[in-house]
Amino acid sequence: MCVARFALTIWAPYPKSASHASSTLGKRWHIQGVTVNHRQFRRAAILRLVWSRLTKGTCKDQQPRLSLVRPNGNYAVQVSEHHVEARERLASPVGNSSRHGSTVHSWALVTGGSGRGGAAIVRALHARGLSVVIHHTDESLGKAKALRAELELLRPGTTELWSADFAADDFVVPAWLADKGVTILVCNASTYRPSDVGDSNRADIDIAIHVTAHAAILAALRPRPGQPLPLGSVVAIADIAVDRPPKGHVSYATAKGALQSMILTLANDWAPHVRCNVVQFGTLRYAEGVIDIDRVRRIRESVPLSGIGILEELAGAVVRLAIDTPYVTGQVLAVASGKNR
Repeated sequence: MCVARFALTIWAPYPKSASHASSTLGKRWHIQGVTVNHRQFRRAAILRLVWSRLTKGTCKDQQPRLSLVRPNGNYAVQVSEHHVEARERLASPVGNSSRHGSTVHSWALVTGGSGRGGAAIVRALHARGLSVVIHHTDESLGKAKALRAELELLRPGTTELWSADFAADDFVVPAWLADKGVTILVCNASTYRPSDVGDSNRADIDIAIHVTAHAAILAALRPRPGQPLPLGSVVAIADIAVDRPPKGHVSYATAKGALQSMILTLANDWAPHVRCNVVQFGTLRYAEGVIDIDRVRRIRESVPLSGIGILEELAGAVVRLAIDTPYVTGQVLAVASGKNR
């Protein structure tokens, strides 16, 4: 951590006439490494741009008081002097970070990361410059290896496989994972099986996979003093079934609800060091080989946006919350075509 003090005033000519406006339209100014033209400068969005560059895109405290004024015929962007406790968070693009002259990798861990939504999330995080630990089970080892080979072609040495059965009685979080430097955790591992209220065996499995295993991972990755890159963001993948439970899936809906509640509770308990958010998904693209034309038609007729979501939309929402929103925590974002309402 570091404490920095910022004071900035940026001047640019204000057009005094139509001809002057025309002559200044093509001019550009360099502001903290950002090049902006006159029209962009006049937009209020430049305030956020300047502040983002000053704090490297992130800041624990609230944004400072910013104003766009025109003294003596000039535009001025003024950033009031403000004490900022600037924590190093992930900004776009992310990847290797340097501290005290050493290079440290930023790693993300995606549970259930070998197929479908998990694989889409892994690809999206990797595309943003992160190295990724891909969790998988023995049954999904082939998919995990194929995904790893695909990503290693793009950036060698930036993926790791972790095989673990979250429902096993002897499940433990390996020590190497806690020392890996995981800065982003995506709790995606899941199972979807029918159950009723008396099915205790199914309930035990669902709770173990969705809640107990992820709680153990969170405990292992809890920020500790002296870590080069501590955990900074957690995103859990829940389901609109938490609020609109389907028939015949009591244990699944209950376990997803428990996962969501745990993450939202940690948003308070671990603030301001770790941001914790939830993405709820609705109906997404079916697995390969699964065709149910009648069900697709019924879904299209029942949701506001009249369609089935794609896995990349889920991944985009996860990346947005994990990386691009340093002032957002304790929130639930539904990727469900409005069906959650």
